[in-house]
Amino acid sequence: MRMLPPAALQPLHDPAMHAVCAISPDPDIAGIGVRLAIYLQAVLPLMPMPFIPYSSIHNLSEDTTLAEQYCQRGSRSLVLLSCTTAALLLGAFIKHATRDLSPYYAVILLNLTWVVWISAFCRATMIYRLQPVADPDSRNRQPTTATPATCQTHDATNRQSLRGPVSRRPGRRMTGEFSLHIGVLGWHIVASGVLGWLLFRDIEGFSRETECPDSTVLWMFGSFVHITDPTVRRFWYATYIVAALSPLCVLLISYAVGMLLLLALLVRVASAILMMLYAVAVCKRRRFQIPSTPWGRAFDVLCVVLLALMIVSTEKTIAGNPVQPSEDAWGFGQILALFLAVLPCYSAAKDLRMGLELREASKRISQLGHLSCSLPIRGVTFKNRVIVCPVVGPDYINGQATVQHLVQLMVE
Repeated sequence: MRMLPPAALQPLHDPAMHAVCAISPDPDIAGIGVRLAIYLQAVLPLMPMPFIPYSSIHNLSEDTTLAEQYCQRGSRSLVLLSCTTAALLLGAFIKHATRDLSPYYAVILLNLTWVVWISAFCRATMIYRLQPVADPDSRNRQPTTATPATCQTHDATNRQSLRGPVSRRPGRRMTGEFSLHIGVLGWHIVASGVLGWLLFRDIEGFSRETECPDSTVLWMFGSFVHITDPTVRRFWYATYIVAALSPLCVLLISYAVGMLLLLALLVRVASAILMMLYAVAVCKRRRFQIPSTPWGRAFDVLCVVLLALMIVSTEKTIAGNPVQPSEDAWGFGQILALFLAVLPCYSAAKDLRMGLELREASKRISQLGHLSCSLPIRGVTFKNRVIVCPVVGPDYINGQATVQHLVQLMVE
């Protein structure tokens, strides 16, 4: 793959060359308003993730209410982001059908879909870490009630509570949110894979008007490369073919595995292995599927870095190509995109505040770790970092004492 030095890009900005090869503007695809709306909706919902105490969030609430609220707001913002990118992809396919879409705008749109991919995948993994698993003892558990004079406890082995058995409805809702993120990620991969395949299959004949396709450059690995470079073309052509055929590949693999499992011996062996894995990975786990904190944080950092690289690549590509000045003109498409980004930005601000509150509560619980396993304080039982009290009042949330109130009791 031949990298272009900065000097090789100077003819692109030459006035005479600019007059011949200037790309016709299309602000509804690559305008500053559209790009800013996608960047905000993709990046802002990920900002609270470093502050969420995944390893101790189950100690802060009896059920998944806090995690469910976070996931619901993230899903709403993802739906709006999906609508924005769906409109862009639909417009791109319509323009390609009339051969009015230039290779330059196809490259910019594919870069923006990469941003959406990474954001959706990161949010899906976040929901997976907060998603509750089935409790193997839930079927045998009988509903319990608390007496006014007795304070109940809530720990990892005995999940009795003042509201009876632990509800599975939040877990089912979070599973639905997880499926939504996977669905959005899947259709983005297929749609952009088809567009990328159409582009790199025939770059010269992709557009009706020849706008110097040999001069269109893409920022990769810290340098500019021509999209007509044979190595770059083969790489992206193979990548987008795999993306477009990804559902078919998954179905073929599943079908092949299913045919193999039809054999009686393999079925018995596979069943025994699956039962062992289920017993080890599910029945012996805690209520929440939470990996080790260092690995989870490292994955969050990796996603943010990839998002930053794709944003930089998009902006560098726009700056390295000769586009007419009217590209920055504001139109209805850019204003609508920014209007749709208002709600996700507001939800991201609320998520950031909630993440900071959860982190502060987790720190206060850590400071109380020197207390004994079960210590009654004025009718409040503190056991395994979870406080449950039958008294209903402003200092209690759903029958569960807040950490702030416990701190006040200790101070008094």
